[in-house]
Amino acid sequence: MGFLTAYFAHFVIGAIVTLTYLAFRVYQENSKFTKELQVFLNLKTVSYNRARATNSVLKTRLANLERENLRLKKSIEVLSQDYNAKAEVKVSSNDFIESRSEDVERIEQELNSVRKLLDGDLKTQVKDFERELEWLNKRLADLQKQIEGKRRKAFESLSAADINRAA
Repeated sequence: MGFLTAYFAHFVIGAIVTLTYLAFRVYQENSKFTKELQVFLNLKTVSYNRARATNSVLKTRLANLERENLRLKKSIEVLSQDYNAKAEVKVSSNDFIESRSEDVERIEQELNSVRKLLDGDLKTQVKDFERELEWLNKRLADLQKQIEGKRRKAFESLSAADINRAA
């Protein structure tokens, strides 16, 4: 009877040690993946923050250019009204209006280029971020499947070993 109790205690201790080892291995795998994921997410956060900062700068520039454009258009309107009201200032006003019109055209071209930059840059960054997020989700699902498979194998092998010992 004492031999059977010792054999059973040996069997229970072996099972506890094996389960503890398996739990430790699963913890190590999870820790490793968590660290890799954290580093990757930190890099993506930095890249996303840079994109937001660039976007903010471009939006500010766009707003400034739009204000300048409105100011110049108002200036042209005022000068056009003055031109109609005062015939003696006709030549100088006309030159000034032409120079302002060129300024307005230049600013409108800059506005269009900034708008194109904003649209293209943001769309590209959002698509890249979505693709990387999708890849991360797939990677996470794969790692979870691998961990679950390792757990199942470990428990199945433990059960088979226990059965062999008992027999």
